[in-house]
Amino acid sequence: MNIEYNARWGDPECQVFLPSVETDYVDVIMACLEGKLNEVEIHQDNKTRVCVVGASKGYPNDYSQARGKRIYGLEEAMGMKGVVMFGAGIDVQDGKFYANGGRLFSIVAEGDNILEAKQRAYSAMAHINIEGNNLHYRTDIGWRDVERFLKGLE
Repeated sequence: MNIEYNARWGDPECQVFLPSVETDYVDVIMACLEGKLNEVEIHQDNKTRVCVVGASKGYPNDYSQARGKRIYGLEEAMGMKGVVMFGAGIDVQDGKFYANGGRLFSIVAEGDNILEAKQRAYSAMAHINIEGNNLHYRTDIGWRDVERFLKGLE
């Protein structure tokens, strides 16, 4: 049986997973290169994480109306406890952020459970906007996990 893990470094699937790895990443890569991955014990923390992508309005189709528009609030979101930001299609000019792509950034928020992680992610997103109402993001991230979590409390 083959299992394919389709996640590139810039993908949300990878961005939400990698912060949990406590094992030295260089050790993991070296083991892969030497064909000894089975000899490495990979440790992860016990946090739950949610990743919400901030995109230009119109993405994945025509998002040209957002290109060059100023992004506000990234600094506030980056400063929040339990939140990590990954940049993508952003230009920085004179210390200010501007939209220059479809996927602009990812917010990865952690918590002790799905409710806490999701609340942090969307609280961080609430700080951010793009000039001309050009920010788009999904509001349904993690809903299945929330349902499973709440059922487990019953």
